[in-house]
Amino acid sequence: MYVTLNDPDTGKTRNIKVGFSWFFLLLTPFYGIPQFVKGIWKHGLVVAALGIFAVLTMGSSASSLVGVLLIAAAVFYGIKGNKIVAQSLLAKGWTFDGDEHSIHQARIRWELPA
Repeated sequence: MYVTLNDPDTGKTRNIKVGFSWFFLLLTPFYGIPQFVKGIWKHGLVVAALGIFAVLTMGSSASSLVGVLLIAAAVFYGIKGNKIVAQSLLAKGWTFDGDEHSIHQARIRWELPA
C-alpha cells in the first residue's frame, strides 16, 4: 500500500510505501545511498560514517562488530525507513493526499496523530 504526500508550496507529490522497504534493506550498507536518495541526509551521514569506519577497520578485531552494525542498520531502515521519510516530509509541511483509507492506515502504522 502506498500513500501520496503533497508539498502545498511547490505542488510536488511523492508516493511512499507503507511497510517494509527492500530498497533500504539492500542498499543501506553501501554508504547510506538510500538515505541520501530519499532525502534523510542526517541518517545518510551516520550510515556513511559507519561504512567508512567499516572500511578503515577491515582486517582488525573491530571489523566484525562494524559489519554487524551495518547489517543492523540495514534491517532497521528496511523496517522503519519509509516511516522516517514520511515523518521528515510531514515535518517540512507536506500533507497527505488521496485515498482516506490508505491515509488512515499509514497514520496507524507510522504512529501519527489523526
